[in-house]
Amino acid sequence: MRLPLLLASVARVAAEPCTIEAKLLAVASRHIDLHIRSVDANGTRRDVWGELTFHCSLLTKNGTELLPELRVTWEDVGLVNVWVRGLIDLRGRLVLEVSHAPDGCTTATGTFDLELTGDFDDLVPPYDGDDADEVVGTSKGGLVLFDRREKDGGEKIPLRFTLPSSRRDVYAQAVHAVERLRLWKEAFPGCLLYDRACQATQIVELLDNSLALAKEEPQPKCRLSLDRPRDGEVLVLGDVACELGVEVYENETWHWKAFLAGPVHLDAYPSERDGGSALWSTAAGQHWNTLEEDHRGQVSISLKPAFRREGGGGAMDGGLRSLFRVEAAAYFGVRGYCPEPRWYHAAKTVTYRPFQEPEVPARIWDRVSLSKRTSQYETAVATILYGSSSDTGYVHGALTLKQSLLENGVSVPFYALLGDDMDAEARNALQSFGFICRDVRPRKGVGHSSALPALGLGQWAKLQLWSIDAERVIYLDSDVLVLRDVSELFSALDGGEPLAAPNDYLSGGVLVLKPGPEPFDETLAEDSGLYVYGEQDFLNVHFAGKHTRLSLEYKCSAEKVASGEWPKGADACSILEFDSCTIGTGHVAWKPWHGVAMFNSSDFRVYFRKPDATIIELTERWAAVHQRALKALTAPLAPPRPYGPLQDLTHFRVVRGDL
Repeated sequence: MRLPLLLASVARVAAEPCTIEAKLLAVASRHIDLHIRSVDANGTRRDVWGELTFHCSLLTKNGTELLPELRVTWEDVGLVNVWVRGLIDLRGRLVLEVSHAPDGCTTATGTFDLELTGDFDDLVPPYDGDDADEVVGTSKGGLVLFDRREKDGGEKIPLRFTLPSSRRDVYAQAVHAVERLRLWKEAFPGCLLYDRACQATQIVELLDNSLALAKEEPQPKCRLSLDRPRDGEVLVLGDVACELGVEVYENETWHWKAFLAGPVHLDAYPSERDGGSALWSTAAGQHWNTLEEDHRGQVSISLKPAFRREGGGGAMDGGLRSLFRVEAAAYFGVRGYCPEPRWYHAAKTVTYRPFQEPEVPARIWDRVSLSKRTSQYETAVATILYGSSSDTGYVHGALTLKQSLLENGVSVPFYALLGDDMDAEARNALQSFGFICRDVRPRKGVGHSSALPALGLGQWAKLQLWSIDAERVIYLDSDVLVLRDVSELFSALDGGEPLAAPNDYLSGGVLVLKPGPEPFDETLAEDSGLYVYGEQDFLNVHFAGKHTRLSLEYKCSAEKVASGEWPKGADACSILEFDSCTIGTGHVAWKPWHGVAMFNSSDFRVYFRKPDATIIELTERWAAVHQRALKALTAPLAPPRPYGPLQDLTHFRVVRGDL
């Protein structure tokens, strides 16, 4: 499709006025080609070259404004390709602003207003040959290696196909690969540039040849394992944590052998069955990644919704849902199993449901503003304990939490929701300390958190908070310490909101809720029940950004207080949280009941940071309250298990890889 010349004038500057004009050479479903020239006061036109600044917005047919990410490349002097990441189907009104300072001119800006009707240059008719329904392949996938032209680095690009599929569908996959990886710029023998149908046909022929060769080879005893993400997993935050490993076939079964190290190619993109308007990926068509030994097979892909607030990570339009495909390919061998190196590949399809954030940042409710409310309710506080048979650490945390509430004047009923691994001694200790203990029922149709596998399915007990007999409930994780009276939180829902929590993405450690019926099952039925962060991600999907935003004084991270990210210091905190993680070391997450003895180790970290005097002081503050709680306790309770390795690394591996 050839389009008319578009002119855009800019304000003339006294010395050397100029304009920018752009001629559209082609419009495809995700990119446009522009011929950009400067025009000086004498009418002389010159092809521009150098740094340009582009701003883009897309107004869809229903009036929604998307802010897509752009990738701009020079094809030649004066010829620019503007690639819109993630948006497979550009339709609507595209407004493109171009800023440039061409030689011989002062800075000029051109604004180009395009109506995109869907009549794209890259539309390729479906394959309709006599063999269109023929089934291609018998395994879970096939791989084609494409050699890029020298201008683009000359590297091999693995193209993975989902098999078995009909020849019609295989051809559609090839067309999709040509477009998303911009292979239409490559030199295919016998094909003109931009001839996507010819290019896709050649790729299918390469696949046929590859499958024919594979029939003559014995089945390999190795395979690439893409342990994370899981098929069907729901992503709410914008980071896809991929974990790549090597599996070997032995004794008639597959075994996990090691983390992958070395070169790996990732291709990540919105599914061809999805419009893709929800997101783009930093990994799509990316060059090779090299995994070092200490990476433990880990690589991350970032997703960002097109319609988001500047600086935000969620989406401003509610209900956004997009399928996303992650594919990996690597070339390796394994001594004793498959010594001759060869290509291996793996793929997963996940669902991206970005958390909702308002276009204008929501009001933040702090202690001063909440204290002005005077409503009275029947109230309660609650925490969750998953088990104590192997470690009583979180039971000690719950006792300390309740003691800190009592010392600050909060003496409402305190519920402890207990998992099935709670032993009799811990249960008796909690009851003797005044907790109302409730056993939680397993929830069907949900899976473990892949990011927090050690929590098991117990974290879904949080949904049973809505069955507590009270009008308002404050939920607190058992590793937090209350530093002042927080009774004002019971009024956080006076505006009619269903929930209150810090941040646009609520993390679940501090919640204020209104018990009563909630259609959780309806929301769970929309997806697989597999969420990266379990019930925490699910609550963000279910409540869709409708919660009251609480000040971070109600969720002060001890690590952020120490680092200065919370610049007001601990004295400005109402609730102090001791968050930490395993950081892939195989050790349990550090908590204040572990003490500070391990701080002397040179490689010990709390959330990637070497503990300092502030962390020590905050831990000692927790320990003082803990000692007063133990003094008031009238029933025996075993001490927490010392800090050290996870007890069952095999189970940790299985939970992360196989569920």
